[in-house]
This record gives sequence, C-alpha cells and structure tokens, in this order.
Amino acid sequence: MLLLSICLPPNCAGSPTGAVVLSRLKEENRMAKQKIEHLEERLKIYEEANKELKRDFLLSRLRGAEDEAAVSEKPGPSQSTGQLILSPSSSPEPSASSHGPSSSEEGEEKKKTKKKKKKAKKSKETEACSRSRMTTSEGVIGRYMKVLRHYAKVGSMKRAFDMEHVDRNTIARTAPIAELAIVFPEDYAKVIEAGVDEKETLATFSERCRGAITPAMAAAISTKKKANELLPIVYKLT
Repeated sequence: MLLLSICLPPNCAGSPTGAVVLSRLKEENRMAKQKIEHLEERLKIYEEANKELKRDFLLSRLRGAEDEAAVSEKPGPSQSTGQLILSPSSSPEPSASSHGPSSSEEGEEKKKTKKKKKKAKKSKETEACSRSRMTTSEGVIGRYMKVLRHYAKVGSMKRAFDMEHVDRNTIARTAPIAELAIVFPEDYAKVIEAGVDEKETLATFSERCRGAITPAMAAAISTKKKANELLPIVYKLT
C-alpha cells in the first residue's frame, strides 16, 4: 500500500504555517490510503465477476451440448409415424398367372419378404447409430452425460452404452474431455482458449485435455468415479 512521507523544513512544525501544512499533508495521506483501499476492493470485485462469467459460460456450453444431443435423438417423420419406406424394388408384384403358385402360397412369401426387409432395415439403422460420430466437444460432453444418466438408472455400463448406440471404446477415447469439463470447468476453459488450430480433431483435443489433468486432479476424478458421479472408465490419466 502506498504511504506518503511527510518532510518539513526545520522549525516549521512549531510555527502556525507549519501546523497548517502538516495538517494538510496528513489529510492528503489519509485520502490517498482510502483511494488505494477503494481500488483494491474494486479489483477484487472484478476478479470475482470474471470467475462467475467463466463458470456461467461453461455451464451454458454444457447445457447446449445436452440440448443438441437430445434434439439429435428425436425420431424423423418415418420413425414417428411407424411407416416403412419401401424401395422401388419392393413395390407390389403383378398377380401371378394361372400356372403360378396359389394365392395362399404367394401371400406367405410376401409376408416372409416383408419381415426380412424390416429386419434388414432395423439392422442398418442400429449399425448407423453405432457408427455415428460426434464432431464437436459439446456433442461429446452431451453424449457422455446422457450415458452417465443411463448408467445411474440401470447400473450397467454395457446397457447404458447400448441405450445410446455407442461402444465403450468411443466413450473412453473422449472421456477426458467430459471429465475435465464437468469436474474442472475453469481448467477446461483454459484448454479451449489455448487451442489455435481450427482443424484440430477430437482425438487431438482429447489428448490435450488429458495432458491438462494433474495427478491431484486425476485423484479427484477417480474419487468421483468411485462415487458413481462419473462413468467408471479406467485408463491412464497422467
């Protein structure tokens, strides 16, 4: 803190003029101290406000990731109405001639064909979902949190992964992103700010997040995993 030194000429303090000067300098010194204390208080307020802004920004990013993942799960028009879109090759065949099979046999064949097509379509849809990839860190975090909620309900990671049509390795490869963002949002913000390459892949970004996790942070993450506050995926953090 700034302190003003008061220097008076010899025999000045004993004179009336010296007393006035001394009083004025003391008052200026007191006002300077108050001004410094006021500036220090304002600096503390600005620092607290900056921390709150960072926290609110990360929370909004996390909520946005959840909303994005929820919207991506909504069924399309064909799924919501339960209609089956048939390819041109599946259009009704012309009626058989008198020398062809009987109508009952033809009906059985059509039923079998429809069942096979439905199974094939369902298999393709499931395979497409399991191969779906997130392209943003927000999507990764949203998917992780949805799997975490499923795990909290069913108590099985395999079932939780199946409910989101994703495999364990996919979640494990990007888990450092979600874990750092959930447990240490301020450090996660620093990792984002440090990124300068717009073409950075999620795999590279996940490695940067894992590199930002210190041994103390890794211990805190492990504790939350044991308390089922995070997915109990085991891998080397540091």
